[in-house]
Amino acid sequence: TNASGIYRFDAVDLGNYNLSVQAKGFASQSETGVAIQAARTVNIDFSLKVGASAETVTVEAAASQMQLDTSEQTRGSHFETQTIQDLPITGRDSLTLALLVPGVTKSTGNSINQDGTFSFAVNGQRPRGNNFMIDGVENNDISVTGPAFVITNPDAVNEVAIQTADFSSEFGRAGGAVINQVTKSGSNAVHGSAVWVYTGSAFKALDHNDVIAKRVDPPRQVENVPSFSIGGPVVIPHLYDGHGKTFFFGAGQWDRLFGQATAQLRLPDAAGASVLQSLAGTCPNAALYLKALGPLRGGSDPGSSPASIKLDAPTATGTCTGSTRTGMVLTTGLFLRSASFSNLDNNHQIRVDHVASDKQTLSFRWLYDSDIQGPGLNNLPGFDNNFVGRTMNGLFSDTYMISPTLTNEFRFDYGRIGFNFPPTTSDPSLLALANYSGLGVTGLGVPTNIPQFRFANNWEYQDTMTLVRGKHTFRFGADFLRQLARQHPPFNERGSFAYAASTGVSAFSNFLDDFGGASGTLNRQFGSSIYYPNLFRQSYFGQDSWKATSNLTLNIGLRYEYYGAPENAFAVAAFTNYDPVNFAAPRKVPGYKMNFAPSVGFAWNPKGSNWFSHIMGGEKAVWRGGFQTSYDSAFNNLLSNIAGSSPNTLGGTITSPSTGRGFANFSGLFAGIQPTPATAQSPQNNLFLGSFPNP
Repeated sequence: TNASGIYRFDAVDLGNYNLSVQAKGFASQSETGVAIQAARTVNIDFSLKVGASAETVTVEAAASQMQLDTSEQTRGSHFETQTIQDLPITGRDSLTLALLVPGVTKSTGNSINQDGTFSFAVNGQRPRGNNFMIDGVENNDISVTGPAFVITNPDAVNEVAIQTADFSSEFGRAGGAVINQVTKSGSNAVHGSAVWVYTGSAFKALDHNDVIAKRVDPPRQVENVPSFSIGGPVVIPHLYDGHGKTFFFGAGQWDRLFGQATAQLRLPDAAGASVLQSLAGTCPNAALYLKALGPLRGGSDPGSSPASIKLDAPTATGTCTGSTRTGMVLTTGLFLRSASFSNLDNNHQIRVDHVASDKQTLSFRWLYDSDIQGPGLNNLPGFDNNFVGRTMNGLFSDTYMISPTLTNEFRFDYGRIGFNFPPTTSDPSLLALANYSGLGVTGLGVPTNIPQFRFANNWEYQDTMTLVRGKHTFRFGADFLRQLARQHPPFNERGSFAYAASTGVSAFSNFLDDFGGASGTLNRQFGSSIYYPNLFRQSYFGQDSWKATSNLTLNIGLRYEYYGAPENAFAVAAFTNYDPVNFAAPRKVPGYKMNFAPSVGFAWNPKGSNWFSHIMGGEKAVWRGGFQTSYDSAFNNLLSNIAGSSPNTLGGTITSPSTGRGFANFSGLFAGIQPTPATAQSPQNNLFLGSFPNP
């Protein structure tokens, strides 16, 4: 507090407070029930009356006053403990409450990612433009949209703070929203919860796929989700009493889902399989498909959408049967493939807070999650994949009051991301098989984007200072993130065969006779399928909140961010413009260093007794506005494209001509795709033109 009448309590824990003001010769005044929320400044103004020091005026904070933020231009919303407990939450993930905020919608074409978190589009921005944090530190997946760590135990979350526009310069890395989950801490009283959630197929109805499969009951599925939370003072009998000083909070959740994974396939029916069996002796590809097909058969009833594929050939020359197969057809139908599926997730949390002195508070928080899912059904059996995810996050924070007008907040955070999508089979013959597609029926082979993984170790350092001078509150600080990562992108290392139809000939008929068809393709990549997108991110900011009048606050700030150049992990990161000499020489790009992000805003509370204040809404209204520039980080899918293309990756594509039936002995041409060194004419369609500006 200072001579200008400006006071500020900075970096306090979330919760409800009682606030009192005393001055010699005046009656003291108190206000109770002051609610403190994350990333939000609450203004409580006092007007002391002359009186005896023993006289006290107590005011209970009105709900309307608590709902009005009269000093910030930020738009957004807060969801506190009671709201999180009372509202139904999709997947028990409190982040999904963001869909209740104006300007937030579920992006078109997205449902739920592998973490169970919706893909949020905020104010028209793409979901990749959102910044997710836990307790104010980094929590972003390095490759795709969404958070890296997902807290699915609502009883472990104290608040979800969502800023959708005009946030201060303290926050960045977002063109959409800044979303911060604040974990719970303990208190002087012991509080806890024990919850058991059960869902199952007994509560479900039949869907269209069940009808196709002629089921009378939905596939059996059972999910049990026990969880607990407990917090209180740290007390060691006869050794230490932490009341008012040291507090703990712990939470755990075990999600056990067992059910059926389903996929709708188009397969030869019993009659179609008999046709293939009659051809298998002279047609190797018919035998290959039958082996992968196993006992599965498509349906032949009207509900299975039966369809026929002509197997005619225009001439007997080059056919595996030595005939034109006139009138022969492959009858097919839909088949609902199902397999036992499980999702086993463990989600744990522990936090310890310690009041070292009247000037210093320390905190440590640890999160751990292990998630194993599978299988994910891709096409025919034997070519599926699992998901194994392990994430953890540890945070140490230190809040210190250097002087009555200067405070410092320091945070150190370690986060590990580990998402792996391995194939389910270890059979070498299946793992070595190329992927077959374009047949008119469901293909075979492990998908070209499996295996795939991404691992990252993040070390983050934050320091923020707050200084009160006159009617100005200055906040300034820095944020440093060191990321060491290893990533396996989609990489067609086993190869792919895409057969196509040609004039008067079906794609499956070309497959039988091993013709490529019109513009069928063979593709394979050689080289390292793993890259290392390491980076050192730097962020600096300064913000001035000026209390110009008792009811008008002006905010001005500047943020600078440098994301580094992780694309330089590749020998050739920049487009060479088909340089005839140096087309394959190492070529790096300079990091983009112009990410200056200014922000200007105001908040005006038109309180007063004049007519203008009255028509503008009076003390119950706040007018706010602002201008802001912010920058998104470049997601690693861009780098994955570089990893899988020339000149960093060798290999190539063979395209069958569009005339006739295309290339004969199509699969035999596959061996001709070799890791041929790049030339000046090699495609260069996934490189940066130069220094890559952040959006």
